[in-house]
Amino acid sequence: MKVTLLLFIGLIALALSVPTSVMMPLDLISRDGVLKDPQNLETQLKRLKEANVNGIMVDVWWGIVERYQPKQYNWKPYQQLYEIVARVDLHLQPVMSFHQCGTNVGDQCYVPLPDWVLEVGKENREFNCRVTSEPLPADIFYHSTAGDWDQEYLSLGVDDEALFQDRTPVDIYNDFFASYVENFGEYLGNTTREVQIGGRKILAGNLSPKGLGPAGELRYPSYQLQDNKWSYCGIGAFQAGDKYMQENLKAAAEAAGHSDWNHSPDAGSYNSRPDNTKFFTNNDDNFASPYGQFFLGELTTTITTDSSDWYTNQLLVHAQKVLSKANGAFQPLGLHLAAKVTTSAVSTGGMTAHTTPPRPPQATSNTGTNMAYDKIARVFAKCTTTFDFTRLKMKNQNGDCESRAEDLVTRTKQAANSANIGEVDLHRCRWLMGASFSGKNALPICGSWGCDWNGFNQVLSQARNNGVIKRFTFLRLDDDLVNKNMNDFSTFVNKMQQIQ
Repeated sequence: MKVTLLLFIGLIALALSVPTSVMMPLDLISRDGVLKDPQNLETQLKRLKEANVNGIMVDVWWGIVERYQPKQYNWKPYQQLYEIVARVDLHLQPVMSFHQCGTNVGDQCYVPLPDWVLEVGKENREFNCRVTSEPLPADIFYHSTAGDWDQEYLSLGVDDEALFQDRTPVDIYNDFFASYVENFGEYLGNTTREVQIGGRKILAGNLSPKGLGPAGELRYPSYQLQDNKWSYCGIGAFQAGDKYMQENLKAAAEAAGHSDWNHSPDAGSYNSRPDNTKFFTNNDDNFASPYGQFFLGELTTTITTDSSDWYTNQLLVHAQKVLSKANGAFQPLGLHLAAKVTTSAVSTGGMTAHTTPPRPPQATSNTGTNMAYDKIARVFAKCTTTFDFTRLKMKNQNGDCESRAEDLVTRTKQAANSANIGEVDLHRCRWLMGASFSGKNALPICGSWGCDWNGFNQVLSQARNNGVIKRFTFLRLDDDLVNKNMNDFSTFVNKMQQIQ
């Protein structure tokens, strides 16, 4: 009896430990499909293994793998990477990255969408210009009502439009998943156990499809950094200006019995403050008006696909489409899914005016109403997908922009728990009640200066508060981590494994 009890206690202790993965450099594989310095990489991965790191995360770039022609996939550099990771005995967390690299905070690479996709955008734009005699943007990409556009990710408005040699974007993503399974089947279920959609990681036993939006995140490109369109702490801009989103909005307004609602809110520009806009103040058509509740939503936990909560629900429907395809490809192999969610201004945490309903910077991005995270979590639960959130390093900050990073981590954990996101983890002998919540640091903790133990301690605190997280992913592998900071990092990894 005593032996059985000790064994049970030991299993519980193991179950509560938090494994740590390390994000690979964004330019680990060049745009031309070459793995950077394989020998040095293997040496670095061995150091991570010695530090008790569980695995690595790597972006699987659509713009590299399927760059030149539809359905012509170049998996060679990723095959080479898998072989190295398997030799070192780490897990590989692939990220299905259907967005452009080079427009997000900290991006040190340039990988646009595939050439043939950009060509469709070019043809689309040239057609618009011929029709109107004006330099209009391509409608396959997101753009605001002011005409600012962003080709980082295909607009969700074209999800079901067969514009790409008779394939829709959802078809394209599904074919990409199928090809991945076909080429890496021998590693799936052992070296890889999780795939992340819409985030930068794939975990042991899990798959992280990163194809849900800009920067691989379930959001709109409402705070665009390129061309200095946005700066902290502007509220961002609603992204419903392309033809397909406008057609959807018009249909939803007519279905609601208000054809005059077929427009985006008057919410200023990227760098506006809430008080300088009509929609976020006491104007007749503000967020609390019938029109505002139609467009942005009200305080409800009901997920709908009809005419209410239009802006957020477009993202939810998009997520369900992509995640259902990912489930079909990966779950038969025993892989889990994860999806990354973030909101608003990533450079400093994105919680501008967090305490002012309906949180304008998050409203333009993805989560304007108080219950939006609950809605996202319910979609993830339906698709058996881990809720992956950033900001674990960050603390609340007072001041002009009212950053509430800690509060957002708590809020998203609560949403995941209430949605009953979890699964039986046969590898670790436990029921993950509310534990299908993973996290990462949005900003560096270690660098040439050393490691910030305040940051490490904040992660340790967030990893255990309100339920132990499933996994932590550290940003990111570089020479300084291996050559200067490994002692501190190893100590942190072991502390994560000791969480009770």
